[in-house]
Amino acid sequence: MTASKDGLEDPPLDPDVTEGPTPKLPFSPNLDEAYKLVPGVGEAWRWYDIPYRFLIRAARSRIGRKLPRKIREQLGFAAHFFSLFNDYQRAKTWNRSDPSHNLLVPPSEAVCVPSIWVAECFPPSESHYLAAATAKNDWDRPRRRYGIREANRSMLDQSRRGSGWIWFGLGTIANETSASIEPDAQRMPLPREFDKIDLVAFQASRSMTIVTATFHLSREGQFSVDRIWHAEHKPRFKWRRRAMPEVQSRLWHGLDQTQSSRRRLHDLAREWMASNCAGAFAHTQTSQPLLDLLLVEKLDPANRALTREHHDALRALGIIHSPYEVTSSQLPGLFLEATREDLVPALKGKNVRTLWGQRDQVRSGMGKVLYAYGGQWDELAAIAGFCDDSVRAYLASLAISDYLQMKHEQQASLRDSARKGQGKYRRKDLEKLRSTFLATSLDASSIARDLTENGESILDREAAIFVRRLAPDLVALEQKDGLPPTEPINVNEELKRQQVASAREIAAADADYRNILATVSALGSSIDAFKLQRYAVYVALVSLFVAVVTLVVTMLGQQTTNKLWDLVQSWWALL
Repeated sequence: MTASKDGLEDPPLDPDVTEGPTPKLPFSPNLDEAYKLVPGVGEAWRWYDIPYRFLIRAARSRIGRKLPRKIREQLGFAAHFFSLFNDYQRAKTWNRSDPSHNLLVPPSEAVCVPSIWVAECFPPSESHYLAAATAKNDWDRPRRRYGIREANRSMLDQSRRGSGWIWFGLGTIANETSASIEPDAQRMPLPREFDKIDLVAFQASRSMTIVTATFHLSREGQFSVDRIWHAEHKPRFKWRRRAMPEVQSRLWHGLDQTQSSRRRLHDLAREWMASNCAGAFAHTQTSQPLLDLLLVEKLDPANRALTREHHDALRALGIIHSPYEVTSSQLPGLFLEATREDLVPALKGKNVRTLWGQRDQVRSGMGKVLYAYGGQWDELAAIAGFCDDSVRAYLASLAISDYLQMKHEQQASLRDSARKGQGKYRRKDLEKLRSTFLATSLDASSIARDLTENGESILDREAAIFVRRLAPDLVALEQKDGLPPTEPINVNEELKRQQVASAREIAAADADYRNILATVSALGSSIDAFKLQRYAVYVALVSLFVAVVTLVVTMLGQQTTNKLWDLVQSWWALL
């Protein structure tokens, strides 16, 4: 099997037609038509054919073959650059019904994004930032006005001491243009894609506070991805900095633009969170854990026998079917997918998960309960409200795993930079190293102790329980081959076991790195002290030299001849 220009594998050719003329490939029936309309590069006298022919002939000539290798590589690079204009011209004339070069979204299909959830972690070293954020933003001001509950600062202090609420709402922020009527909401300017934001704090353990923000999207934000999904995507000649330009067909341009539109919603939510409630992820410039809700109109998540057009349509949204189905009985009709950065690069899906499903199936699965969430007035908001409690608690659990992964990466960076900084530590470096040791050791020991303790936390009780099962088509293959069935896996329990193991590894590695790097920093400070002593000797010698020169100049300037004793006394006085 060979790779096509679209990055997919070509299907094997029929053995009966492997001999003779080159057969037409099943995935591109319009290949001959495209090359008839736009011949290959160098086969005509278009503006880019002339330099292309010159460069190719120069590289293949007798003199060109004797040129240095780097010069020949530059000739090939330049020839390839001009051939891209031929690819771009052909992409513009390609048949619009060919699924291998066009993003074909069914007109009856639609997608909406009702809500986005973002989480931020506050371990012991970051807890003061949460206190500062609650004081600065004053989210509970409307609530205090009505005398509903005590202030956020008091509730936060009690929770971290273990004698307060295990979870509580920090406040609601509504857009100035929002039509929602909530008496305890604080109104302020928000991006037009957001209608309101609900902030909830979870005391996940004794030392870890997790804040989740539920971004309820406005009508414009809910269907912003759908508008780009259905838009006309023309071929694009994409210039890239310090790299060869890229020619994108209508398909790849559509994939890129649709994924970018969804990423824009993610960026807006994360930027708001980083600006108003920055914690461990924001301060280390790591993407905060995010989960969004996608509802499609026709596509069935359980149907694996999709056409090429439907697979590409889902890929444009950032959804790639995995061999397993992750579902929860508490969220009927919805499937959980983790975003793969390698297959949807424009989405930049680090720490991104998607909860998606067919709108009719989700509505029928939730039933009349939606009326309790206002389903008779706004169905999308009701579905998002139904999912809110269990989803944000599950996202908080995922945030702990993402936080531990971030700590692993920090330890690796600290380990790799130790050799680079050996012998070069200064006072500023030592202060930074001391601060890093304090934060890392305090967080690692506290979290490892909390996670290894037995007992059920608020996240275990409130979070939706997800189960991972093998897809039905693969189950049928197992049965056909007589293999033992793959047992379902409780994702929540698996996540908890991984967190305990990861926390223990971080605590053990922290102890080792602390001893090693403390020795390195001590050696570095000793070297700095030795350098300082050497500089002091240099300064003393220079001072002595200046004094001697001053003495000699002064004595030469004297007009009278003094006795030896008087001369010595005058020298002593000058010194």
